[in-house]
Amino acid sequence: MRLERAYELKAKEIAEKHNLSLEQVKSIIESPYSFIREKTKKIVIRDNLSKEEFSQLKTNFNIPCLCKMYASYKIYNYWMGVKYDKKK
Repeated sequence: MRLERAYELKAKEIAEKHNLSLEQVKSIIESPYSFIREKTKKIVIRDNLSKEEFSQLKTNFNIPCLCKMYASYKIYNYWMGVKYDKKK
């Protein structure tokens, strides 16, 4: 994981303060994002859903202490377009 300079300095400060290696601190910083990537890759949404079908899916994902993610039908349609454009 590559951190911006300011974050790199802060990670070093935290590592020294808590007697951890820099790699351990970077791993801690990266862990929520790794979790999000892992979970979102497992989500399977069929292609060409109608708005009614999409609205019946669970589209809110709460990641405690980090964020709440939301997928809208507008974003779904955008990604379907990107997906099919790549296949051409």
